[in-house]
Amino acid sequence: MKRVFVAALCCAALFTLLHGRALALTELCPAGVSIKAVGSGDQAAGIMPASLYGFELTAHGARTAWGTIAFDTDKGWYTLQVPHVALTAKVRHVSTPYVTFTRQDFVSERMYVRFPQDVQLLNAWMYRADASDDGAFGWEARGSVSCTPGMKSNPKAKPVRPRVPLLKDDAADEDRLDVAPNTASTVLAAKASAQLLDEHCAEPFKDAIVTPQTPRWPVGFRTSAETASIVEVAINADGSVADAWVEGPSGYQLFDDAAVEAAKGSMYKPARAYCQNVPQTYLFNVTWSPN
Repeated sequence: MKRVFVAALCCAALFTLLHGRALALTELCPAGVSIKAVGSGDQAAGIMPASLYGFELTAHGARTAWGTIAFDTDKGWYTLQVPHVALTAKVRHVSTPYVTFTRQDFVSERMYVRFPQDVQLLNAWMYRADASDDGAFGWEARGSVSCTPGMKSNPKAKPVRPRVPLLKDDAADEDRLDVAPNTASTVLAAKASAQLLDEHCAEPFKDAIVTPQTPRWPVGFRTSAETASIVEVAINADGSVADAWVEGPSGYQLFDDAAVEAAKGSMYKPARAYCQNVPQTYLFNVTWSPN
């Protein structure tokens, strides 16, 4: 009996394939931010207080980007003006419990932001952003864009048992944002800011919630191996689906197509950040079992 689960992954790698984001033409902002405290090693960004953080801008396609990063810290709010920087392709080797594949990301050079004191980073995002030469994504025509924040970390929360990641990047491809700058590095100064957003409400932060549609097993298709399709869904602030694409392939196009169809047909409640509904991306994971 064939079974379909929207559930966690568990199995050995079965395939090696090439995968890209050629169909991912929906982005929530002209640029994203990856950031980590210098000297933090394998710790997540914001876990240890620091005055110096390494960061890079990220996107789904090549472009030049610039704008303002907002920082919500334990010592108040800060902003940073990021100059024009090119985002270029970087190939990453990625695995799921079922497959290994390569993915093409687009990142800037590693830059640094220095705060006037040690701060614990609670949230960081592109507050306003511009892009040029971004092709089919269309940001250049929109000019300066106000971007919405994601979830905020809580350093006082009790540690939780880490989940097995759906997608695991090869450590050799890591950009090492935690290493110290050298004499050629771009080091920028953060500027103290008034509070940019409010969080005084009953439910200031909440991840998007999905009521999944069960994917349909492709008619007449047979396989003896369990696998999974991981679909990234871009959810609008009203809970509607802006787009969905394969982020982690199963090795079978029919499975991936069915998973994307189910992800688009599912019902979503929007995410909340700083007391407002915000767009968010969501990983829709479908396990395909032939037994």
